[in-house]
Amino acid sequence: MSENMKPDRATELDDDVPTYDPQAQSPAVSGDATTDVYARAGRAAPKRITPEDFTNAEIDAATEVFPQSPPEQLTNPGDTLISDAPVTAYDDADFAKPMVPVAPVPEPQEEPVVVVEEEPVVVEAVAVEPKDKRGTIDLGLLVLRIGFATFLIGDAIRAFFLNGGVKELAQEFSGYATPDLLSVAIPAMELFAGVFLLFGLVTPVAAAIATVSTTFMALHETNRVENINWTNLPDTMILGFMLVVIALALQFTGPGVFSFDISRSWVKRPLISSWIFALIGIGGACALWWFGAATNPFN
Repeated sequence: MSENMKPDRATELDDDVPTYDPQAQSPAVSGDATTDVYARAGRAAPKRITPEDFTNAEIDAATEVFPQSPPEQLTNPGDTLISDAPVTAYDDADFAKPMVPVAPVPEPQEEPVVVVEEEPVVVEAVAVEPKDKRGTIDLGLLVLRIGFATFLIGDAIRAFFLNGGVKELAQEFSGYATPDLLSVAIPAMELFAGVFLLFGLVTPVAAAIATVSTTFMALHETNRVENINWTNLPDTMILGFMLVVIALALQFTGPGVFSFDISRSWVKRPLISSWIFALIGIGGACALWWFGAATNPFN
């Protein structure tokens, strides 16, 4: 072990750094009260200093007394202190903050209340009739349907079973292109239209078929008249055209509530369907006459 007791990298500035002396023994071992931990560490032991340790002479010697400047002389006992600096009189107003003018706060103004006068609403009382109440219109349609259907059914039965039946009707249509076909088709259409109009069932279709048969028969009666006098028409010709008018009327009015079509829209308000089936009926009658009769009824 090296006996160099200086710390490593020590310089001459580190000579006053205390070092540990291992040869120094504690007072318990050596019996020397001065050899204590402070001595072993190379430091001075703390010392308690009391006022009794100093004498008045020592205290006076350690006290530094500063010279006092002589007081300023007063000319008279009642005069105030004379100074070369000018004396300025001050009051409280010199230390007050300057008054900044404050703009007056305008008082809140209430917004004007605009009163809007509402014009009185005049409600005119309009009598609205219930949609379901149509007076006796439905009853009138029932009478019209029954009368028209009865005529069609009766004419069909007479053509099929009475007065020679279909053969007699075919002989009546002998001047046409297809008498046998017409003698069966015309009564069949009258029977179908009459039955369905009687019960008010699928009325637009039944009225269209009735339009075909009645129009054909009206043209047939016109064809049978020689030298037509429009001022004196025969009753059969007038009846034929009246039946066409009734068929078209039922097409536009509908069957009424007293019918099997009560749940259909065309019972009270047949709109576009009436025009469609009316044109179908008139067009079908013209086609039947054109291809079945193939003659000019007004010649």
